[in-house]
Order: sequence, then C-alpha cells, then structure tokens
Amino acid sequence: MNGYLDFSQFTQENYRKIAQCKTSFVSYYLPIALGLLLADIDPKVLRDDVTSEKIWMDMGLLHHAREDYNNSQQHLERGKLGWPILVALKMSNTNEKRNIEASFGSTDRDSVNRVLHYNRFDMEDKWHEYEDKTIYEIKGLINQLKSRHLRHVFNAILNK
Repeated sequence: MNGYLDFSQFTQENYRKIAQCKTSFVSYYLPIALGLLLADIDPKVLRDDVTSEKIWMDMGLLHHAREDYNNSQQHLERGKLGWPILVALKMSNTNEKRNIEASFGSTDRDSVNRVLHYNRFDMEDKWHEYEDKTIYEIKGLINQLKSRHLRHVFNAILNK
C-alpha cells in the first residue's frame, strides 16, 4: 500500500485541514449553528467572531485527534493518517520512519505494534500533554467570548 504514498505530505497543516473538514465543520459548527437557530440566536456569531470560530475549529481538531489516538492501531493497519502516526513520524529518526512507512497499511500485528510502541515516543504522555494544552487553550478562548450564550454552549460541549 505505501509504495505510492508521499509521506512528506503527512504534515501538521494537512492533518489540521483534514480534521477541520471531517470533524470541525460537521461535528461542531453545524450542530452548534443549528442549536443556536433553534434557540432563536443568529448563528452568524459563530463565523463573525474570530474567537468563536477558533474555538469550534480547535474543539473539532481535539475530537479528531482523540479518535485517532484511541484507534491508532486500526488507522495504521488501514493506512489512515492519524494523530499518533503524525507524532511518530515527526519524532522518528530515518530508520524508524522507514519502519513506520513499511508498516503503514499492514495487517501484520507485530509490525504495527512495533511502530505504535516505540518507547522513546512516549505516545501516551505526548497525548496527555497535547490534550491538556489544547483544553487549556480552548478554555482561555471561551472565557474571552462576550456572549454568555456561546460561553455556556462551548463549556457544555468541552466538558462532555
């Protein structure tokens, strides 16, 4: 499977674009906008306010990364770019990158497990650092919102 993949395209920016299209808009913006409409609040506030747009984009990215982290083995086996793969590629040396690329899309459990359990990656610690930092940043953005309705909505979603 990986003979034709360009792993140089596995970047944080491309990952962010994928997450925004797959998760931020569909799972966060649209349901929040619909809820605001039903509450008779103009959902344009979600797009007009730079802070609120960043919040729902970051919430979608966090959700997407969380799903990737929880399903990292299946993603590697299926050849899907996921948060742990992106982190591993970023941290790996040349030999480790070759192993990741060779295991990408492989159903060989030993090969996949070797990639996912490189001790030096400390993937679980990296995940918790990323999650804690992102939640802290989102909470800071929520506190900057002028609309108490939006603060309430975003806090309720974040705390789920």
